[in-house]
Amino acid sequence: MPCFDVFVCLGACLDFPVVALVACVELLAFVLGGLSSVHSSLNVSPLLTLGGQLPYRKKIGAFRIVVCALLVVGLFSLIAISVESDPLARISCLVFLPFVVALFCSVVLRPLLPWVVKTWTAVAPWRGSPVWLVAQSKVLFYSDESVAIQMPIAIGISLVAGLIAVVDALVVYLRGQGIEASGISTEQLLSFLGAPILVCVAGAVAVVAMTANDRVLEGRTFISCGSSHRSIFEMMICESFIHAFNALIVGMACALSSGAIASAVCSVSLPLSACLVSSLLIFAPSFAVVLSPMLMVLPSVSAGKVLLARKAVE
Repeated sequence: MPCFDVFVCLGACLDFPVVALVACVELLAFVLGGLSSVHSSLNVSPLLTLGGQLPYRKKIGAFRIVVCALLVVGLFSLIAISVESDPLARISCLVFLPFVVALFCSVVLRPLLPWVVKTWTAVAPWRGSPVWLVAQSKVLFYSDESVAIQMPIAIGISLVAGLIAVVDALVVYLRGQGIEASGISTEQLLSFLGAPILVCVAGAVAVVAMTANDRVLEGRTFISCGSSHRSIFEMMICESFIHAFNALIVGMACALSSGAIASAVCSVSLPLSACLVSSLLIFAPSFAVVLSPMLMVLPSVSAGKVLLARKAVE
């Protein structure tokens, strides 16, 4: 019995394509995670924007707390139902764990972003590099932009790696119960999560592309202050790596949580290797797609250096 058939049956019952169902979950996660940023941006004074200062914001709003509480209640309800169910009904419940955890990730990512970045960058071997410090400070200062870039990647990793971990745990559990079961094949995984992964990648690239003008101005400012093109290039690489690696940590933590819950309910070992491999496979292209639009502004930065030099001479 393929565990993947649970999603297919759900899509047939709802008369709704399975891929569209997953895409809707991701879009809902994007909305929940970015609603606070949109609300704050609509209430920012133009004078404050021109001054280059960010307004004071509460770390966690009332809406975010309510949504987080509802997701926690739903998660514990799902676990309670799974514990008291028979093996076949248990997999029908646990297979939805990655989706609930992904929604929870979208709610808690923004408050946790500074803490996660500061924690792992404190032990990075290149933490004393000037370009690394500038990139890290920028990620922490522009927290809304950082969340918008990292959230799609983290949700994509959480869904893909979490689903693989949960299904692997369920397959081991069903085989232990004497039920023949198979996991998700590569073709099924691509057909099921291919489009949602593209949505995640497109979301991250769109945010970076929309900040192209700001990046050009920043690059020209650094060059006018004496920085080299190599320093600007290295800073963009460091910033892209911080975004991608931070999203990897958050997404992998969510995926491991999904797998750990399923393993605990089914009393089987956690499929750690499958979760790590799938997470790293998404990390590499995520780093590339975030870096590419950043590098596209380098020609404009170079042109800006010439203009600034001419103005200085005149």
